Amino acid sequence: MSKNDLHSEKSLLGSIIFEPECIDLVRQYVPEGRYFYNQVYAQAYNTAIRLKDEGREVDITTVVDNMDSDNGTIPKIMEAVDSVPTAAHAEEYAQAVRDNYLRRLLGQALKAINPLDKSRYPSVLDALNETERQFEGLANMIKRGEETDIKDLLTSSYEKYMEEAERRENPNIIPTGFYDLDGVTSGIEKGETVIIAARPSMGKTALALCMALNIAKKGREVIFFSLEMTKERLVNRLICIEGRLNATNFKKRSLSSEEVSRMIQAINVIAGLPIKIIDNIRTTTEIKSIVARQSLKNEVGAVFVDFLTLLNDKRSGGMSQADYVGSLVKGLQDVGKKYRVPIIVLSQLSRALSQRNDKRPVMTDLRESGNIEEAADMILFLHRDDYYQQDSENKGIAEVGIAKARDGETGNFELRWMPQSTRFDNLLKECAK
Repeated sequence: MSKNDLHSEKSLLGSIIFEPECIDLVRQYVPEGRYFYNQVYAQAYNTAIRLKDEGREVDITTVVDNMDSDNGTIPKIMEAVDSVPTAAHAEEYAQAVRDNYLRRLLGQALKAINPLDKSRYPSVLDALNETERQFEGLANMIKRGEETDIKDLLTSSYEKYMEEAERRENPNIIPTGFYDLDGVTSGIEKGETVIIAARPSMGKTALALCMALNIAKKGREVIFFSLEMTKERLVNRLICIEGRLNATNFKKRSLSSEEVSRMIQAINVIAGLPIKIIDNIRTTTEIKSIVARQSLKNEVGAVFVDFLTLLNDKRSGGMSQADYVGSLVKGLQDVGKKYRVPIIVLSQLSRALSQRNDKRPVMTDLRESGNIEEAADMILFLHRDDYYQQDSENKGIAEVGIAKARDGETGNFELRWMPQSTRFDNLLKECAK
């Protein structure tokens, strides 16, 4: 710790005691005493802030009287007050104290991260991710409280709009290929977290695979994380969806010659699509590592996670199941925002839904609903009446409810459900090619 660094701490403390009104100004840089290296100054700073928050007088006497220390600290506090004739430079002192604190944290982080420790960092990406996480946290401490003039924001927003309007496209929007959904929501936006929720056997995975195919056919790379099925099984489902093949006949290896021709055609189509299927991960950290690696190669168009509660992140002691599930969604949301990619997450609904007369899902049917609802940008519910009613008038029709859309409308729309090939289509038009 250099003399100049200690001088900044002493000057900042002296400024707030000399002129307590500047406390609100400097707190955006130094919110608490732990930013100080000198422990006496740190305690005095915390004491001054506490007195200010309690509406009490802040001066050298009240600060010293309320500090938990001996009389030996009085000369240090007196020296700090005497060191500044004015509080005019308090903001500069606060910035210097913050920067010195971050330098110390940076040094500690560099010492703590040992990339050669393979037990802690099984892959190089794990070590890089931990380094990135540490440094990102420090960077956010600097960005906290930064101001941007609204005129600058308006100018930037207008210029971006006009540039994109000229091309008649919004590069931040990813169409799903389902016209009614895209018509209401305008598509899925980069960085959004979308929850597709339903009871088992409703077709969550099938809907996600149809979306993945539609997005990939537009040339956008798709990563599909399967925590439930093997990648071989998912590929077989993609073949049946694309070739409109009878999944049972495919499984029995009893396809007709015409179906075999369609299977070959489907395989050729899928082989040319930028789809990656990964079935050997279990944590959001692993998902982040893979998305980070792929983003270095190409822009990722969409990430699918099937499904939420099969993730097995480390759980903090005493964390409730609701908070834990919320932390999983938040972790995935952070990945989406950081790499500007939509994250589509599949989730189960509560069994209580099956016991109601009206089986259409509502928000409270989401397991740990409050935490998921809060974190998600969009929530889609999938429901098929013919699953519950053999004589349903809506046989072969799936209802999709947009229960939440942070930047759009809510509502319902219908899709054609073809159980033989586990495929969803637009009701009046075929899936976008």
